[in-house]
Amino acid sequence: TLQLYYYSSMKFVFLFLFVVVLIDSGFSQVEVNRLTNIVKSLSGGSAGYASGFKGTYNVRSTVKGDPYLDTAFRVSSFKFYKTEERIKTPSRYDVLNNELEIKTTGDVMILPSKLVEKYSFQGKQRDSVYFVNSAAYKFEEPFDGFLQLLCDGEIQLLKLTRAEIVKPSYNPSLEVGDRDAYIVKKETWYYSFPDRRISKVKGKSEMLGLFGERKEVIKSFISSNRLGFKNEEDLIKIFSYYNSSKK
Repeated sequence: TLQLYYYSSMKFVFLFLFVVVLIDSGFSQVEVNRLTNIVKSLSGGSAGYASGFKGTYNVRSTVKGDPYLDTAFRVSSFKFYKTEERIKTPSRYDVLNNELEIKTTGDVMILPSKLVEKYSFQGKQRDSVYFVNSAAYKFEEPFDGFLQLLCDGEIQLLKLTRAEIVKPSYNPSLEVGDRDAYIVKKETWYYSFPDRRISKVKGKSEMLGLFGERKEVIKSFISSNRLGFKNEEDLIKIFSYYNSSKK
């Protein structure tokens, strides 16, 4: 009886896992098929599809490091420009090349970032992580990419991650330096008003003026909680407090 129970239990477990894998594969493929149609539509038909949805991604192997905001593929929800269609599919963002990689059941496809208005996924701490296309904001020097929305409200707090390749420093004549090139990522925090003007987060004295008539209240909150403007967690607390106090 015990052996029969064990056999039945294991059979159920294997069947359950098979169904989960099957559902996951079907879910991904259905969404990718929808994505293919959306990209075709937004890119102007088959010609746009060929140039925009490039196919298998070739991993760069000539430099050390990775170009991703997060190397893991996470189920992401996408909102596109010029259409109300939304999809969910596993993806990750290539910061260096400003491309979204979409994981299908047997391949990795490329989604041009210029087609995506915003997207989100569930983070490592099970919190929602939101990204907005930089085209939605007014920069002094516009650029292509996505901004992570850290705090929403009257004044938004955003983070920009950029990547660049640092060339080898090796000097063959002196036989000194590093022979390898590296991908280096840099983070910059910004704040934005309702009119979408965006500015870089600066020092305490300059930032306090941002809060207007709430300046002294925010200053007291920062002091009593020992917060600063050079730490992301502190910035989120400061902007969250200001935005909640304005409601």
